[in-house]
Amino acid sequence: MRKTYCDIGFHGNNVMESLSANIAEDSYYEITRSGNLVSNETWWTTPAKTQKIREIIYTRSGSLVTQIESRQYDANGVLVSTFTQNLTRAGNLLSSAIGVRS
Repeated sequence: MRKTYCDIGFHGNNVMESLSANIAEDSYYEITRSGNLVSNETWWTTPAKTQKIREIIYTRSGSLVTQIESRQYDANGVLVSTFTQNLTRAGNLLSSAIGVRS
């Protein structure tokens, strides 16, 4: 299953080196849920799930996302880049999103 992933941050800037264009039509996309909420999205090279391409991990407080961590892997499956966004809310509204690339 092909799932398009956009490397654009909240302000329209490229936030990670992009291998997303190389996610093949036959790659495997997996969603993990905790209860009814998505906690993780992973793109694998094949359905055998032996090598990751990209992973997104969601951290929540209650049902609201407080952190999004995007991990990018190279063609050998080695982690090459991480982009972490910390989200702050005023009530239920997003008031701040600060990202750090490592």
